[in-house]
Amino acid sequence: MRDAARQPNFSYAGLAARVGRQGLGSWAVHMEALALQQAGEEVVLLTIGEEQDRATPKAVVEAAVHSLRGGRHHYAAFVGEAGLREAIVAAHVARSGQQAGVDNCVATAGAQNGLFAASLSLLQAGDEVVVVEPYYTTYAATFTAGGAEMVAVATQAEDGFMVDPEAVSGALSARTKAVVLNSPNNPSGAVYDAGRVRAVVDLCRAHNLWLLSDEVYADLAYAGPVAAPARFMGVEEKLVTVSSVSKSHRMTGWRIGWVVAPRELCRHIASLALCMNYGLPPFVQDAATAALRGEGDAELAELPAIFARRAAVVEAALSKVDAVRAIPPGAGIFMMLQLPAAADAARAAMDLLAAKKIAVLPCANFGRGFKRYLRLSLCYDEQTLARAAAEIADFFACYGFHPAASPETSP
Repeated sequence: MRDAARQPNFSYAGLAARVGRQGLGSWAVHMEALALQQAGEEVVLLTIGEEQDRATPKAVVEAAVHSLRGGRHHYAAFVGEAGLREAIVAAHVARSGQQAGVDNCVATAGAQNGLFAASLSLLQAGDEVVVVEPYYTTYAATFTAGGAEMVAVATQAEDGFMVDPEAVSGALSARTKAVVLNSPNNPSGAVYDAGRVRAVVDLCRAHNLWLLSDEVYADLAYAGPVAAPARFMGVEEKLVTVSSVSKSHRMTGWRIGWVVAPRELCRHIASLALCMNYGLPPFVQDAATAALRGEGDAELAELPAIFARRAAVVEAALSKVDAVRAIPPGAGIFMMLQLPAAADAARAAMDLLAAKKIAVLPCANFGRGFKRYLRLSLCYDEQTLARAAAEIADFFACYGFHPAASPETSP
């Protein structure tokens, strides 16, 4: 040590502060619900997007087992093995029509890892990134990790939380580096139509901006194919498409996602992958390859219809309560509940858990103006959801709503 008299410094890096200040506030109800479960209580856990009654298709599991028994448990290519990337690219081309190759693809430890790696590769102090509300709770930490500032664009429940390209345009500045789209959206389930997506694409082109497209729920749209930005952009343009097999193939715990992007950006993301995880387990890659090549498809083809029916069941039960509005999604595995203006959804969720042993997620960390919203998972069977929705309706029919404790700010 050059200066023996120097006092130890126990401060943390700015990155830790930026990520840490996003907090776990929205997850307090979830944590409390887990504690009740561990104590032996029966809790209906409607806080997370993971099907409670279904497992990964057997054919996909067997692919992993076969791979393990064949010795596929050593190091793997840190960008993703060729077979997996070929399967990813084939799925991407089939969905969007954009012509891509394996050099335009990096396998990541889930879509979240892919978004984080893309953010660290593109965004730094002095940059701004435009994100459409509501957004997933980790977005604020993800897109500001490198020091960039996040600029949020509001949407309205009355408009189905649809992105307004003019509002996106109004949020741009000389510091804007990227725009983020998430369609189908988590938490709202909004699916942006082709006209809106094309307008945002044109906006990004005109201002030489990167467009990051989070498409984790694209295979779970109730009314058919989703308009992806890649439909309107070439693979070497400033577009990053991120997705995974977590939701579409019932593989949440397998942690397999990907980035499809220009080759130069993929090389930077590959460098991060080398430093961060040195590749994903090969037997997990083999399972994801099997999933993307269609093993288990017969079981998965009904997922959009299954979730659409579940959403209808919940909406019907809650339609009987004037104080709570269930906002029907167009895709995905969640539904948002709108409480009266200025209501404290976090307190209401805790009270619901205490009274009914049903856990839902407060939406304060999904963007400005969302302290009056709850997110409800559709990941139980219809009968369980019908009973839970009836209990929620009973609870809110006579609940005395409390106002939010402080003015609403962007998380």
